[in-house]
Order: sequence, then C-alpha cells, then structure tokens
Amino acid sequence: MVGSLRTRLAYAAGDFELILTDAAKLNANAARFYRIRVLAESGRVKEAAQLLETAKDGFPDPFDALAFSLACARAGETALAETWRTQSLGKLTEGRTDAAIAAEMLQRAQPVSLAEALDLSLTARHKAILLIALAERSPTDAAALRALARQLNVTHEFPYHLVNQLAGTAAPTVAKPGE
Repeated sequence: MVGSLRTRLAYAAGDFELILTDAAKLNANAARFYRIRVLAESGRVKEAAQLLETAKDGFPDPFDALAFSLACARAGETALAETWRTQSLGKLTEGRTDAAIAAEMLQRAQPVSLAEALDLSLTARHKAILLIALAERSPTDAAALRALARQLNVTHEFPYHLVNQLAGTAAPTVAKPGE
C-alpha cells in the first residue's frame, strides 16, 4: 500500500524515474500497470507495447487505449498508433451512448466542432483525451479543443502528463538531488 501511494505521488509530481524504480517493489500487475503508462508518456512506446502484449486485456478503459495511440503517434510509431486507435474505437462503439458517439466523432471524415464535443457527457479525464484526439483532426477548432483539454485535465493519473504535452502545457520537471 505504501509503495503504491508513493508511486501515485511520484506520478502526480511527474517523477517517472522514481516510478520505474518503485514499480519493481509492487506486485507484477501493479508494476506492469505503472511501467506501461510511464513508458508511454516518456515516448518509449515500443517498450510499453511489449509489456501490453503480455497483459491479458491491454487497456480495459478505451480512453486509455486512445491515449496510448496518441502517445504512439507523438513518438512517430504510426502503425502502433493505428492499432491502439482501432482497439479504442471498437471498445468505445460497444460502450454506452456517449462513448459510442465519441467513437463516431473520431471516425468522421469532417472536423468535429467544439460545441459537439462539449455536448458529450463524459468524465473530465475522458473528455480531455477525446478533445486532444479531435484537435488533431479539427484544425479550425484545434486551439480551442486543446485549451479546453488543458482545463479538464485535472486528475493526476494517466494520461495527465501526456495530455499536458499534447495540449501545449509544459509539464513541471522534478529536480533530482544534487541539481
């Protein structure tokens, strides 16, 4: 429990090195959970994908799979990005009404307006991820979509740092001892 709390606090502070060190002290599933997320947000998506291959269900939350696809795209891994985007869309389509509408928005050929995105009833964390994904496809409203994603990105859990990076918010750095 203490190790998990320390790992959560390290994530909130953006101390990825500490998370990777502490993850080894957690049970195998918890260690994999944290390592995948930190590797993804650090741009080490191929390593994260290898760990995902050993997991039984990948990302249970389709919005986490969407976030991972965004991390892959940011790292230039377009094939991985498309694989995880497809997985996310499949799970979103099977979900409740607003999740299915989000999937439809992500598949549209034309851009999605900010007003349409605002109309969805999603958690702040999920909506922030969706807005970042939509901003990539909606050049007219991209700045507004990213700005709203920054405002909604309040939960210091995956993919908090990734959303900040993609929304153009500089993430705080953690000073190391002796610096």
